[in-house]
Amino acid sequence: MAADDPRARVRQLLLSGDNTLKNRTGPKSEARARERFERARRLAVESGLEGGLVEIIDRRLQGLGRLQGPRDTAPGPTPRTGDEAPRSSPKEVEQ
Repeated sequence: MAADDPRARVRQLLLSGDNTLKNRTGPKSEARARERFERARRLAVESGLEGGLVEIIDRRLQGLGRLQGPRDTAPGPTPRTGDEAPRSSPKEVEQ
């Protein structure tokens, strides 16, 4: 891919933001990652790249918003998708 290819640049910005979050901690690294994700989103919209790509970037930004929330709260329960097998109580298993 050419260096001026918008899709390649968006991909590079997303990888850079992901790696920043993966390998660094603290508010400065979160701000750097957010800035990279926002640049990627702007470029994707300005270049007319497909909406699915913008949606992926938006999800990363939303996830980053959760990282900036209070850190002393435990995450909520994981919603069930319906793919899991129903759980049996110990009494049901004994019968």
